[in-house]
Amino acid sequence: MTGDICDALRSDIAAGKFPPGKRLPGFRELAGQYDCSRGTIENAVRILADEGLLRTVHGKGTFLTDAGTPLPRKVNRIAGAVLLRNGWLEAMEKLRDEYLKKGWFVSTYCSSEDLQNPAAEKQFLEHALAQNFAAVILVGTPLEPLNTELYRKMRRAGMKVLHLTHYKDDMSGEAAILPDYRMAGALACSAAAMRGCRNFVYVAPTPVLSPSTRWRQIGMTEMAGALKLNRLKDMLIPRHSGDIADADFAKFLPFLKKLPPGTAILADSCELLHAFHLFRNRAGLSGEPLFDLSLSGTSPLAPRVNHVSFDYEESIRLAMEYVMDNNLLPLSPFQKNLPPKLFLREDSDSSKKGLSQ
Repeated sequence: MTGDICDALRSDIAAGKFPPGKRLPGFRELAGQYDCSRGTIENAVRILADEGLLRTVHGKGTFLTDAGTPLPRKVNRIAGAVLLRNGWLEAMEKLRDEYLKKGWFVSTYCSSEDLQNPAAEKQFLEHALAQNFAAVILVGTPLEPLNTELYRKMRRAGMKVLHLTHYKDDMSGEAAILPDYRMAGALACSAAAMRGCRNFVYVAPTPVLSPSTRWRQIGMTEMAGALKLNRLKDMLIPRHSGDIADADFAKFLPFLKKLPPGTAILADSCELLHAFHLFRNRAGLSGEPLFDLSLSGTSPLAPRVNHVSFDYEESIRLAMEYVMDNNLLPLSPFQKNLPPKLFLREDSDSSKKGLSQ
Protein backbone atom coordinates (compact mmCIF):
# COMPACT_ATOMS: atom_id res chain seq x y z
CA MET A 1 0.00 0.00 0.00
CA THR A 2 2.77 2.45 0.94
CA GLY A 3 4.54 1.74 -2.36
CA ASP A 4 1.38 2.60 -4.32
CA ILE A 5 0.97 5.89 -2.43
CA CYS A 6 4.65 6.72 -3.04
CA ASP A 7 4.09 6.13 -6.76
CA ALA A 8 1.00 8.37 -6.75
CA LEU A 9 2.85 11.15 -4.91
CA ARG A 10 5.83 10.94 -7.26
CA SER A 11 3.52 11.11 -10.27
CA ASP A 12 1.69 14.15 -8.89
CA ILE A 13 5.00 15.83 -8.04
CA ALA A 14 6.26 15.23 -11.58
CA ALA A 15 3.00 16.61 -12.98
CA GLY A 16 3.42 19.84 -10.99
CA LYS A 17 0.53 19.36 -8.56
CA PHE A 18 2.69 20.63 -5.68
CA PRO A 19 4.68 23.81 -6.50
CA PRO A 20 8.29 23.86 -5.21
CA GLY A 21 8.63 25.64 -1.88
CA LYS A 22 4.89 25.58 -1.11
CA ARG A 23 3.68 23.62 1.89
CA LEU A 24 1.83 20.40 1.10
CA PRO A 25 -1.56 19.69 2.70
CA GLY A 26 -1.44 18.09 6.15
CA PHE A 27 -1.24 14.34 6.66
CA ARG A 28 -4.97 14.03 7.37
CA GLU A 29 -5.91 15.91 4.19
CA LEU A 30 -3.40 13.97 2.10
CA ALA A 31 -4.78 10.70 3.51
CA GLY A 32 -8.22 11.77 2.31
CA GLN A 33 -6.95 12.75 -1.14
CA TYR A 34 -5.13 9.43 -1.63
CA ASP A 35 -7.75 7.28 0.11
CA CYS A 36 -5.43 5.75 2.69
CA SER A 37 -4.63 5.91 6.38
CA ARG A 38 -2.67 8.73 7.98
CA GLY A 39 0.05 6.23 8.93
CA THR A 40 0.47 5.20 5.28
CA ILE A 41 0.82 8.85 4.21
CA GLU A 42 3.40 9.48 6.92
CA ASN A 43 5.44 6.48 5.76
CA ALA A 44 5.19 7.58 2.11
CA VAL A 45 6.30 11.14 2.95
CA ARG A 46 9.22 9.74 4.95
CA ILE A 47 10.32 7.62 1.96
CA LEU A 48 10.11 10.57 -0.47
CA ALA A 49 12.00 12.73 2.01
CA ASP A 50 14.78 10.11 2.06
CA GLU A 51 14.81 10.31 -1.75
CA GLY A 52 15.23 14.09 -1.56
CA LEU A 53 11.87 14.97 -3.13
CA LEU A 54 10.25 16.29 0.06
CA ARG A 55 11.44 17.88 3.29
CA THR A 56 9.57 18.08 6.57
CA VAL A 57 10.09 21.07 8.87
CA HIS A 58 9.00 20.51 12.47
CA GLY A 59 6.06 22.76 13.31
CA LYS A 60 5.73 24.08 9.75
CA GLY A 61 4.84 21.11 7.55
CA THR A 62 6.07 19.23 4.47
CA PHE A 63 7.50 20.98 1.41
CA LEU A 64 8.56 20.03 -2.09
CA THR A 65 12.32 20.44 -2.56
CA ASP A 66 13.98 21.76 -5.69
CA ALA A 67 14.82 18.13 -6.46
CA GLY A 68 11.10 17.45 -6.83
CA THR A 69 11.09 18.92 -10.33
CA PRO A 70 13.62 18.15 -13.07
CA LEU A 71 16.25 20.81 -13.55
CA PRO A 72 16.31 22.62 -16.91
CA ARG A 73 19.00 21.03 -19.05
CA LYS A 74 20.08 20.87 -22.63
CA VAL A 75 19.07 17.50 -24.04
CA ASN A 76 20.63 15.71 -27.00
CA ARG A 77 18.64 13.13 -28.95
CA ILE A 78 20.92 10.39 -27.68
CA ALA A 79 19.80 7.34 -25.70
CA GLY A 80 22.33 5.34 -23.74
CA ALA A 81 21.80 1.60 -23.52
CA VAL A 82 23.45 -0.67 -20.93
CA LEU A 83 22.62 -4.16 -22.20
CA LEU A 84 23.55 -7.81 -21.83
CA ARG A 85 24.33 -10.15 -24.72
CA ASN A 86 22.05 -12.96 -25.90
CA GLY A 87 18.87 -10.94 -25.80
CA TRP A 88 18.66 -7.20 -25.40
CA LEU A 89 21.96 -6.23 -27.04
CA GLU A 90 21.25 -8.11 -30.27
CA ALA A 91 17.73 -6.68 -30.41
CA MET A 92 19.07 -3.14 -30.08
CA GLU A 93 21.70 -3.70 -32.75
CA LYS A 94 18.97 -4.94 -35.07
CA LEU A 95 16.80 -1.86 -34.46
CA ARG A 96 19.48 0.83 -34.16
CA ASP A 97 19.20 2.08 -37.76
CA GLU A 98 15.42 2.31 -37.44
CA TYR A 99 15.77 4.81 -34.60
CA LEU A 100 18.61 6.64 -36.33
CA LYS A 101 16.20 7.39 -39.18
CA LYS A 102 13.86 8.88 -36.57
CA GLY A 103 16.63 11.20 -35.41
CA TRP A 104 17.80 9.20 -32.40
CA PHE A 105 21.33 7.92 -31.85
CA VAL A 106 21.76 5.00 -29.46
CA SER A 107 25.07 4.63 -27.62
CA THR A 108 25.42 1.07 -26.33
CA TYR A 109 27.57 -0.43 -23.60
CA CYS A 110 27.74 -4.22 -23.34
CA SER A 111 27.83 -4.92 -19.60
CA SER A 112 28.42 -8.64 -20.25
CA GLU A 113 32.07 -7.84 -20.91
CA ASP A 114 32.53 -6.46 -17.38
CA LEU A 115 30.25 -9.06 -15.73
CA GLN A 116 27.87 -6.24 -14.79
CA ASN A 117 30.52 -4.51 -12.70
CA PRO A 118 28.77 -1.69 -10.78
CA ALA A 119 31.76 0.65 -11.16
CA ALA A 120 31.86 0.18 -14.95
CA GLU A 121 28.11 0.79 -15.19
CA LYS A 122 28.45 3.91 -13.05
CA GLN A 123 31.20 5.26 -15.32
CA PHE A 124 28.98 4.90 -18.41
CA LEU A 125 25.99 6.50 -16.67
CA GLU A 126 28.02 9.46 -15.43
CA HIS A 127 29.32 9.97 -18.98
CA ALA A 128 25.72 9.89 -20.29
CA LEU A 129 24.70 12.51 -17.75
CA ALA A 130 27.66 14.75 -18.55
CA GLN A 131 26.97 14.51 -22.28
CA ASN A 132 23.30 15.42 -21.83
CA PHE A 133 21.82 12.16 -23.07
CA ALA A 134 18.04 12.33 -23.16
CA ALA A 135 17.65 8.90 -21.63
CA VAL A 136 19.31 5.67 -20.60
CA ILE A 137 17.71 2.24 -20.89
CA LEU A 138 19.50 -0.45 -18.99
CA VAL A 139 19.74 -3.94 -17.62
CA GLY A 140 20.94 -2.59 -14.30
CA THR A 141 23.49 -4.57 -12.33
CA PRO A 142 22.09 -6.43 -9.30
CA LEU A 143 25.56 -6.52 -7.74
CA GLU A 144 26.54 -4.39 -4.78
CA PRO A 145 27.06 -1.50 -4.53
CA LEU A 146 23.86 -0.75 -6.43
CA ASN A 147 23.72 2.48 -8.46
CA THR A 148 20.23 3.36 -7.15
CA GLU A 149 21.17 6.85 -5.99
CA LEU A 150 22.77 7.65 -9.36
CA TYR A 151 19.59 6.54 -11.15
CA ARG A 152 17.62 8.96 -8.95
CA LYS A 153 20.11 11.75 -9.56
CA MET A 154 19.77 11.29 -13.32
CA ARG A 155 15.97 11.36 -13.17
CA ARG A 156 15.99 14.48 -11.00
CA ALA A 157 18.29 16.10 -13.56
CA GLY A 158 15.61 15.52 -16.22
CA MET A 159 16.99 12.33 -17.80
CA LYS A 160 14.74 9.35 -18.37
CA VAL A 161 16.08 6.15 -16.81
CA LEU A 162 14.25 2.98 -17.85
CA HIS A 163 15.05 -0.46 -16.44
CA LEU A 164 14.62 -3.55 -18.60
CA THR A 165 14.81 -6.04 -15.74
CA HIS A 166 14.85 -6.20 -11.95
CA TYR A 167 18.08 -4.92 -10.45
CA LYS A 168 16.47 -5.19 -6.99
CA ASP A 169 13.47 -7.07 -5.63
CA ASP A 170 11.16 -4.06 -5.21
CA MET A 171 10.99 -1.98 -8.40
CA SER A 172 8.11 0.27 -7.28
CA GLY A 173 8.77 3.93 -8.08
CA GLU A 174 11.09 3.04 -10.98
CA ALA A 175 10.43 3.43 -14.69
CA ALA A 176 10.67 -0.13 -15.99
CA ILE A 177 9.59 -2.66 -18.61
CA LEU A 178 10.00 -5.88 -16.66
CA PRO A 179 10.06 -9.48 -17.86
CA ASP A 180 7.47 -11.34 -15.79
CA TYR A 181 9.92 -13.74 -14.13
CA ARG A 182 7.29 -14.91 -11.65
CA MET A 183 5.12 -16.05 -14.56
CA ALA A 184 8.21 -17.66 -16.16
CA GLY A 185 8.62 -19.90 -13.13
CA ALA A 186 4.93 -20.75 -13.24
CA LEU A 187 5.10 -21.50 -16.97
CA ALA A 188 7.99 -23.92 -16.42
CA CYS A 189 5.94 -25.95 -13.93
CA SER A 190 2.90 -25.87 -16.21
CA ALA A 191 5.00 -27.20 -19.11
CA ALA A 192 6.27 -30.05 -16.93
CA ALA A 193 2.75 -30.93 -15.79
CA MET A 194 1.40 -30.88 -19.36
CA ARG A 195 4.18 -33.32 -20.19
CA GLY A 196 2.86 -35.76 -17.60
CA CYS A 197 5.43 -35.01 -14.89
CA ARG A 198 4.44 -35.37 -11.26
CA ASN A 199 7.82 -34.57 -9.71
CA PHE A 200 10.60 -32.11 -10.44
CA VAL A 201 14.15 -31.38 -9.43
CA TYR A 202 15.32 -27.77 -9.39
CA VAL A 203 18.93 -27.07 -10.43
CA ALA A 204 20.01 -23.63 -9.24
CA PRO A 205 23.11 -21.56 -8.52
CA THR A 206 24.14 -20.73 -4.98
CA PRO A 207 24.27 -18.13 -3.64
CA VAL A 208 21.36 -16.47 -5.46
CA LEU A 209 22.50 -13.01 -6.58
CA SER A 210 19.80 -12.04 -9.04
CA PRO A 211 16.29 -10.78 -8.23
CA SER A 212 15.12 -12.43 -11.46
CA THR A 213 16.11 -15.83 -10.06
CA ARG A 214 14.23 -15.15 -6.83
CA TRP A 215 11.07 -14.18 -8.75
CA ARG A 216 11.32 -17.30 -10.94
CA GLN A 217 11.58 -19.42 -7.80
CA ILE A 218 8.48 -17.75 -6.33
CA GLY A 219 6.43 -18.41 -9.48
CA MET A 220 7.69 -21.99 -9.70
CA THR A 221 6.81 -22.69 -6.06
CA GLU A 222 3.33 -21.19 -6.40
CA MET A 223 2.45 -23.14 -9.54
CA ALA A 224 3.94 -26.38 -8.22
CA GLY A 225 1.64 -26.10 -5.22
CA ALA A 226 -1.38 -25.38 -7.40
CA LEU A 227 -0.64 -28.34 -9.70
CA LYS A 228 0.45 -30.65 -6.87
CA LEU A 229 3.89 -31.21 -8.39
CA ASN A 230 6.34 -32.74 -5.91
CA ARG A 231 9.59 -30.81 -5.51
CA LEU A 232 11.98 -33.68 -4.81
CA LYS A 233 15.27 -31.92 -4.21
CA ASP A 234 17.17 -28.76 -5.08
CA MET A 235 20.54 -29.38 -6.69
CA LEU A 236 22.46 -26.28 -5.63
CA ILE A 237 25.55 -25.65 -7.74
CA PRO A 238 28.19 -23.25 -6.31
CA ARG A 239 28.99 -20.17 -8.35
CA HIS A 240 32.59 -19.89 -9.52
CA SER A 241 34.53 -18.16 -12.25
CA GLY A 242 35.17 -21.24 -14.39
CA ASP A 243 32.91 -23.59 -16.31
CA ILE A 244 30.49 -25.82 -14.42
CA ALA A 245 32.33 -29.08 -13.76
CA ASP A 246 31.23 -32.69 -13.26
CA ALA A 247 32.43 -32.40 -9.67
CA ASP A 248 29.67 -29.86 -9.04
CA PHE A 249 27.08 -32.55 -9.81
CA ALA A 250 28.92 -35.64 -8.52
CA LYS A 251 27.60 -35.37 -4.95
CA PHE A 252 24.06 -35.74 -6.32
CA LEU A 253 24.83 -38.98 -8.19
CA PRO A 254 23.19 -41.37 -5.66
CA PHE A 255 20.04 -39.26 -5.73
CA LEU A 256 19.99 -39.09 -9.54
CA LYS A 257 20.31 -42.86 -9.85
CA LYS A 258 17.03 -43.22 -7.94
CA LEU A 259 14.93 -40.57 -9.69
CA PRO A 260 11.31 -41.81 -9.81
CA PRO A 261 9.46 -41.99 -13.13
CA GLY A 262 7.67 -38.82 -14.20
CA THR A 263 10.38 -36.45 -12.99
CA ALA A 264 11.24 -33.17 -14.70
CA ILE A 265 14.53 -31.32 -14.40
CA LEU A 266 14.02 -27.54 -14.14
CA ALA A 267 17.23 -25.51 -14.23
CA ASP A 268 17.71 -21.83 -13.52
CA SER A 269 19.86 -21.28 -16.62
CA CYS A 270 20.76 -22.86 -19.95
CA GLU A 271 24.36 -23.26 -18.74
CA LEU A 272 23.25 -25.32 -15.75
CA LEU A 273 20.94 -27.50 -17.83
CA HIS A 274 23.55 -28.07 -20.55
CA ALA A 275 26.19 -28.95 -17.93
CA PHE A 276 23.72 -31.38 -16.35
CA HIS A 277 23.19 -33.09 -19.74
CA LEU A 278 26.95 -33.51 -20.15
CA PHE A 279 27.33 -34.90 -16.64
CA ARG A 280 24.56 -37.45 -17.16
CA ASN A 281 26.22 -38.69 -20.33
CA ARG A 282 29.70 -38.93 -18.80
CA ALA A 283 28.37 -40.55 -15.63
CA GLY A 284 26.61 -43.21 -17.70
CA LEU A 285 23.20 -42.59 -16.12
CA SER A 286 20.57 -44.68 -17.88
CA GLY A 287 17.29 -43.26 -19.09
CA GLU A 288 16.30 -39.64 -19.45
CA PRO A 289 14.16 -37.31 -17.38
CA LEU A 290 10.62 -37.15 -18.71
CA PHE A 291 11.13 -33.44 -19.41
CA ASP A 292 13.78 -30.81 -18.81
CA LEU A 293 13.70 -27.05 -19.17
CA SER A 294 15.74 -23.93 -18.42
CA LEU A 295 13.84 -21.10 -16.72
CA SER A 296 16.02 -18.55 -18.54
CA GLY A 297 16.95 -18.11 -22.20
CA THR A 298 19.63 -15.38 -22.16
CA SER A 299 22.44 -17.66 -23.29
CA PRO A 300 24.17 -18.78 -26.49
CA LEU A 301 23.22 -22.31 -25.37
CA ALA A 302 19.49 -21.54 -25.52
CA PRO A 303 18.92 -23.21 -28.94
CA ARG A 304 20.25 -26.49 -27.51
CA VAL A 305 17.80 -26.79 -24.63
CA ASN A 306 14.13 -26.29 -23.87
CA HIS A 307 13.78 -22.89 -22.20
CA VAL A 308 11.53 -20.04 -21.13
CA SER A 309 12.42 -16.62 -22.49
CA PHE A 310 11.02 -13.24 -23.53
CA ASP A 311 10.59 -11.11 -26.65
CA TYR A 312 13.65 -8.88 -26.28
CA GLU A 313 12.93 -7.00 -29.49
CA GLU A 314 9.54 -6.03 -28.07
CA SER A 315 11.28 -4.96 -24.88
CA ILE A 316 13.57 -2.61 -26.84
CA ARG A 317 10.69 -1.23 -28.91
CA LEU A 318 8.65 -0.44 -25.81
CA ALA A 319 11.69 1.15 -24.20
CA MET A 320 12.35 3.44 -27.15
CA GLU A 321 8.67 4.41 -27.32
CA TYR A 322 9.01 5.51 -23.70
CA VAL A 323 12.18 7.46 -24.49
CA MET A 324 10.58 9.30 -27.43
CA ASP A 325 7.26 10.08 -25.74
CA ASN A 326 7.46 13.69 -24.54
CA ASN A 327 4.32 13.24 -22.45
CA LEU A 328 6.10 10.83 -20.11
CA LEU A 329 8.20 12.67 -17.52
CA PRO A 330 11.47 11.37 -16.00
CA LEU A 331 10.12 11.34 -12.43
CA SER A 332 6.79 9.71 -13.25
CA PRO A 333 6.49 6.01 -12.34
CA PHE A 334 6.08 3.87 -15.46
CA GLN A 335 5.88 0.09 -15.56
CA LYS A 336 4.91 -2.59 -18.04
CA ASN A 337 5.36 -6.37 -17.90
CA LEU A 338 6.55 -8.69 -20.66
CA PRO A 339 4.94 -12.14 -20.73
CA PRO A 340 7.20 -15.22 -20.93
CA LYS A 341 7.27 -17.60 -23.88
CA LEU A 342 8.13 -21.29 -24.06
CA PHE A 343 10.76 -22.41 -26.59
CA LEU A 344 11.24 -26.11 -27.25
CA ARG A 345 14.01 -27.84 -29.19
CA GLU A 346 12.94 -29.03 -32.62
CA ASP A 347 13.91 -32.59 -31.66
CA SER A 348 11.99 -32.41 -28.37
CA ASP A 349 9.16 -34.91 -27.98
CA SER A 350 7.04 -32.17 -26.47
CA SER A 351 7.52 -29.93 -29.52
CA LYS A 352 6.18 -32.70 -31.71
CA LYS A 353 3.10 -32.79 -29.48
CA GLY A 354 2.49 -29.08 -29.91
CA LEU A 355 3.21 -27.89 -26.35
CA SER A 356 3.09 -24.09 -26.21
CA GLN A 357 2.92 -21.30 -23.64
